[in-house]
Amino acid sequence: MKGNAVFMLVYVFTLWMCLPVIGVRKSGIVHETITLPCNLFCNDTLTWTLLDTGPVIRCERGDCQTGKGFENRVRVSNESFHGNRTLGLIIGLLKFNDQGHYEGKCGDRYCDYTLQVLVPVDVNVSTGNNATLPCYAAMKKNKDHKTAYILWERNGEMVLLLKNGTFTYGRMLENRVSVSKNGYENGDLSLHIVDALPSDQGVYVCQYSDTGKTDDFKGGPNSVRLNVQGETKSWFCVVLSSLVILACTISLLAIDYCLCKGIPSYFRCPEVPRMSVPVQNDDRSSTPLRDLKDVSSVCPNFE
Repeated sequence: MKGNAVFMLVYVFTLWMCLPVIGVRKSGIVHETITLPCNLFCNDTLTWTLLDTGPVIRCERGDCQTGKGFENRVRVSNESFHGNRTLGLIIGLLKFNDQGHYEGKCGDRYCDYTLQVLVPVDVNVSTGNNATLPCYAAMKKNKDHKTAYILWERNGEMVLLLKNGTFTYGRMLENRVSVSKNGYENGDLSLHIVDALPSDQGVYVCQYSDTGKTDDFKGGPNSVRLNVQGETKSWFCVVLSSLVILACTISLLAIDYCLCKGIPSYFRCPEVPRMSVPVQNDDRSSTPLRDLKDVSSVCPNFE
């Protein structure tokens, strides 16, 4: 019994050592910059390695050497604490073959990541319209689709998850996203968004696994960049229209001012007829009518 227990322990340990290393999953977009953070401080030799490829960067006493294929594209974090530098790795101008498992080490401390490089396709939609983000996978026709594992994410947050035949929705787009059941049974995992909003913009990642294991994810295209247009343009049109109306109003007032001798027509007093009043002399005889004075003081336009 004791021998069997030791054998099983050795077997499990060997199996564990042979399992692929996954690490924290991280996604970056091709040609952009990504940071693999690691909040461990190091005062010893610091190394980052891409599994099955070779060294990425090695820093010793402030002198850093980059590996082949990473020249002038990688550096370690500038953060430091009491002279110790963090293990964080920054990769610029991402290439598609930069994806894989990264491991940062300093002595017996380490951080590890699985980097996925995305090449998103663009989908453009106007505000308030529906959008379809394409994604396809080879679904096995003779397999129970209740075991399918479909995941849509945006910025690392779940948008939609299908697991064990049940849909779960993230809070960002709840009640506005869906994946067709008939569609995914035929390999169409496209995400449908109702009434797209500017806040829906971003890069969406499509993942599928027919085994339910996160290290077996696949699907293509693996990412879609959603661009929601319309709101900025609408506000621009409102402002532009207001400025045009204001300019036309000022122009009309200026024309009216010139044509009416400096006084707009709706500010002019109405025509006041000349008036005469009889003046009685002491002999009570009637005299010719005299023009009423000071009318012009009442109305400047009176002539």
